[in-house]
Amino acid sequence: MTTNYYLWAGICRCCERPEKIYHIGLSAGGWQFLFQAYNFSEGESPHIHNIEDWKALLFNKNYKIYDEYEHEHPIEEFWGFIQNKQKEGRSHVLEYGIRDDEWVDDQGYNFSLRDFS
Repeated sequence: MTTNYYLWAGICRCCERPEKIYHIGLSAGGWQFLFQAYNFSEGESPHIHNIEDWKALLFNKNYKIYDEYEHEHPIEEFWGFIQNKQKEGRSHVLEYGIRDDEWVDDQGYNFSLRDFS
């Protein structure tokens, strides 16, 4: 089973809807988590190219993590899930060859610039 995960940013206090939603990545059985990378335009949010970039957002207490079924995942639970997948799964990027739009960062996490949500 595959599941996409999203970061909800700028959540309204009244209606609890996000101002922006960012695709964090995809979890698939037997595979390491595949993180979505971002190249934002000049003046927008900073690029997201490695796990440290994502951690700065994931551990922001003003943001929330949801899966594609809109189930919320507390950061501690989500981060533990990511760590387990990192240890037990195969690398999508290494299995299928590293292309210009996919890479493994310096800590071993898989990233892709392709739209795969």
